[in-house]
Amino acid sequence: MLSFIGKTWEEIDGKPLFSLVPPDERERVHKHWQQCVLEGSSYQDTYQITGADGKLHWYLVGGEPFRDETGEILHWYGVCADIDDLKETEVALQQREHQLREITETIPAMIWCADADGQPTYYNRRHTEYAGTDISETRDLGYKKLIHPDDWESVIQRWTHSIQTGEPHTDVFRMRGMRREDGQYRWHQVRAEAMRDADGNIVQWYGLNIDIDEQKCTEDSLREVQTQLARATRIATVAELSASIAHELNQPLTSVIANAHACRRWLATNPPNLDEVRSSVECILRDGHAADETMQSIRTLFKRESLKKSQCSIPDMVRDAVKLLKEDPTMRDAAIMPEFPNNLPDVNVDQIQIQQVLINLLSNAIEATENTGRTPQVGITGAFLDELLATIEISDNGDGIAELDTLFEPFVTSKAKGMGIGLAISRSIIEAHDGTLTARNNLDQGATFSLTLPIFALSGNR
Repeated sequence: MLSFIGKTWEEIDGKPLFSLVPPDERERVHKHWQQCVLEGSSYQDTYQITGADGKLHWYLVGGEPFRDETGEILHWYGVCADIDDLKETEVALQQREHQLREITETIPAMIWCADADGQPTYYNRRHTEYAGTDISETRDLGYKKLIHPDDWESVIQRWTHSIQTGEPHTDVFRMRGMRREDGQYRWHQVRAEAMRDADGNIVQWYGLNIDIDEQKCTEDSLREVQTQLARATRIATVAELSASIAHELNQPLTSVIANAHACRRWLATNPPNLDEVRSSVECILRDGHAADETMQSIRTLFKRESLKKSQCSIPDMVRDAVKLLKEDPTMRDAAIMPEFPNNLPDVNVDQIQIQQVLINLLSNAIEATENTGRTPQVGITGAFLDELLATIEISDNGDGIAELDTLFEPFVTSKAKGMGIGLAISRSIIEAHDGTLTARNNLDQGATFSLTLPIFALSGNR
């Protein structure tokens, strides 16, 4: 102590250490000490003392009274422990904590924390201002009132899955600010990661909500425009195709009609001119064959598109098809549940064409539940059929198929606005891949489409 102070015992001359305490603290420290002496109680305090270097150093000061047999205090014994480094660390930690809190409070996103069971433990200021609720109001699923009713089931399923497995959490859903007078829900993207202890146990979840409502609305508007453009393109294509077919068939059919009239006139003569009749019939047959060949060439055009085959993963193609399908706002709420075995082999196909078939079948499965009052549920499974073929099955929970026998015939449809060519083209694509496409009604409800595809490249494939 003398070395720290830089004085000898004679230089101290009985002066208390309080004279080395900063003036603004000296009175408080002295009063505290006098109170303990008066009461004879243990003394402990923390304050700064000026050292021989002229600098202030933090000390933890403690004192205990020593008593005789009667309890009379004879002496006081004290210890001053240098805690300067500890105090500097404590101040630095406080500053870091303050800085971190300021960051979480000012960052342009809603930050939240939850314990290992998913119970909320912290909301930053932006979250509280938007939600208009505190921690106590949102515990035990109290935050359900903030989530759009149509999104709640999927939100709680995904969050529960992350809590049970520890997997990173990600979701997109609509969330309402309780202080918003218009009651509007806004789209938010949510991400959360688990913090673990040394043993790998989850001790805390840290989450981030980002408002993406404007982006989502813009994307939806763009998709709607794209959908309308695609629909207009299809209509224009059908119109162009119809005009082309009509042009190609017009000449032979006109000739057939003309020769039929001629045949009737030659038969009406007296006597009938059988040689001319025979010639007219021959012309009719010739022109009829010409019309048939025209139709066959058009059919060939559809069936012999160039196939760029490669080994493709069935789960990957299905995931891509589902992702593209979910871009359509009318299909977004459908529950699509793919289940594939781990050893499912790749198939040798034109990936783009097979994905178009999958999108068509998935769209039909979702639309099959229209006017049933049921939420669309689509199951997708895959299996190893034999050494050469793999199968994919797509099932729905609709009302089933009324006319199975004519399902794949062109221009046969049960939809009010359908053209009846989607399934016909899909079957043509699958058959061009040396596969099959069939359908059946389920025992309980809905229907199942089964398609088989080759695993390896077959000889003679295009």
